Amino acid sequence: MIIVFTSNTRGGIIQFTVQLAKTFQKLGKECQIMAPEGALIETEMEHKTIRYKKVKTFSAKNRDFQETIKQLKTCEPELVFYTDSSIMSMRVLIHSGMEKRSVVVMHDVYPHVTRERLKTRLVNYPADRLAYSACKKCLEILLLSESCRNEYKKRYPNLAEKTLLMRLGAHVPSKGDCLPAELADIRDYYLFFGRIDQYKGIEMLLKAFQNYRKSDARKLVIAGAGEFSEHEKALLKELPEVILIHRFLDDGEIGPLYENARAVVLPYIEASQSGVLPIAYHYGKPVIVSKLPGLVENVLDGETGMVVDSPETLAKAMLQMDDAQVYEQMQKAVERYYEAEFNWERNLGVVLEKLDRKGER
Repeated sequence: MIIVFTSNTRGGIIQFTVQLAKTFQKLGKECQIMAPEGALIETEMEHKTIRYKKVKTFSAKNRDFQETIKQLKTCEPELVFYTDSSIMSMRVLIHSGMEKRSVVVMHDVYPHVTRERLKTRLVNYPADRLAYSACKKCLEILLLSESCRNEYKKRYPNLAEKTLLMRLGAHVPSKGDCLPAELADIRDYYLFFGRIDQYKGIEMLLKAFQNYRKSDARKLVIAGAGEFSEHEKALLKELPEVILIHRFLDDGEIGPLYENARAVVLPYIEASQSGVLPIAYHYGKPVIVSKLPGLVENVLDGETGMVVDSPETLAKAMLQMDDAQVYEQMQKAVERYYEAEFNWERNLGVVLEKLDRKGER
């Protein structure tokens, strides 16, 4: 039995958790998810595709914390994959007595947005300190991009030998036939998908779209929940061509949203990796990404997408992708690249082989 454990209830980490569990099953492994009550895994439960044990939201001060550990031990897992490094998850790992059967997935070496603010006093950041303590005790640390792995090894050289790399594949919802109502008859648009946040580079995207606009310009769709800055709100008022889907999207809407896009734009200010990018590739869509190591290592510049570093170069990339011949060649390259590099079963299988070899030693 492999347990996939998370303290999250929604968003990208829940999607990653579900996909990881489904992949374990495809590899012939008995698997069960442990997640808090209210976690958005119910659609998977309806189809009985994965086993799911609900745990109450817990803390070190109440009995739910110990009850969660008791439930975990009852399963007698051979491995526990912690898909987030939150305080709650790391407390369970440290007190479970199963540290040497535990794998921690580290999505980011530094927290987003507050990264610069925290760098000078990160040693006092409780979640970070707890994650470090857990990672010292665990079996392995799984990172999802080469740049993130390198950064982690640089920051924690004493843990370097514990790190494993697995390229992030696409989380594809199990069902989806409902285009968001906000799009009506709009098709062939440039798409930004994901949480609206400071580090996502929305301002650069909107400035680029100002430069891109022309009489026959395609629409820009921004889909996701979160807060826009005041400057971003002002820019949006000047851009009626931008379609906002300002909310969390149901799983059934995500597939059609991607399928009807022309390309997906990731104008991030910082990124360790992105789950949005492999989903774009899954649906055969080229990408436009910021020049960040965690993104560019997954893009063949000029083939599967374009790498940009300013509003001007982003606008130019959109204009180039408007060309039918350029776009057709990119779609073909995306299909080949996705099949070769973003296969969940193959990539996770390699990780399990390495864990088996370590266990034999």
